[in-house]
Amino acid sequence: MNTHGRLADVWLIYRCARCDATKNVALAERTPVGRLPRRLHEAATTNDRDEARRYARDRSVLRRAGAQVDAGDAFAVERVVGPEAGQVRLALGEGLLVALVDVIAAATGVTRAQLRALERSGALEIDPPGPLCRVRLIAGVVTCRWPART
Repeated sequence: MNTHGRLADVWLIYRCARCDATKNVALAERTPVGRLPRRLHEAATTNDRDEARRYARDRSVLRRAGAQVDAGDAFAVERVVGPEAGQVRLALGEGLLVALVDVIAAATGVTRAQLRALERSGALEIDPPGPLCRVRLIAGVVTCRWPART
C-alpha cells in the first residue's frame, strides 16, 4: 500500500512463471483511506499474506486488470474411492485456478472428451450446478456424478 496524504493505492505484484515479467494489479487506486474496505485496509497495513493470497487468486480481480491465468494450479489427487461408481467429491480448502474437467479427469481416468460427452447428453450431474468447463473451484465441496462404467 502506498498513501499520498489521504489517498491510498493498494496493489498486488504478480510475476510470470514463464518470462519473469511483473505486473502490478491495483486493488484500489487513489482511494480515500476512509473509503477503503476495512478488510483490505487492515490486510494492506499489516501485510497479511493470507488475505493477499485470497485477492491474488480472485479471478474477478485478475479479469479487471486484464490478466489471464495461462496455466492453472498444480494439484494432486490424494484419494479416489470407487471412480467406477461414477462419483467424485472434491473438498477444497481454497479455490483452484484450474478447470473442474481437468481435476475430474485426473481423479478418475475418464478423459475430458468423455466427460464433455456425458455433460452434453445430460448424464453428468454437478453440484453446485454449472457447465463443466466453467465451474469455479472455490473453497468448499464439489460433487460430480455420472452413470457407472460397464
